Amino acid sequence: MVYASPEVNPGSYSQTHAQLLQTWREVVAEDVKTCLFDAAARFTAPAVDNTDGYYFDLLHPSDKGHSALADRMAAFLSPA
Repeated sequence: MVYASPEVNPGSYSQTHAQLLQTWREVVAEDVKTCLFDAAARFTAPAVDNTDGYYFDLLHPSDKGHSALADRMAAFLSPA
């Protein structure tokens, strides 16, 4: 599994982040045993909204953030 993190400071490096995400997609497309977990599609970006307390310092996940991320990864890897 390739973990694609949310863009840390949306807008500042959007082109670079988009290129990185595209590269991850290309890597996954070349290997049928690999999947892409796009955290940005399941989590708000750290600098955008931290009202949930998912981030410790607007960059790194807090314990609550890691727990929520683990729940989302588990659901992604074993869909109902």
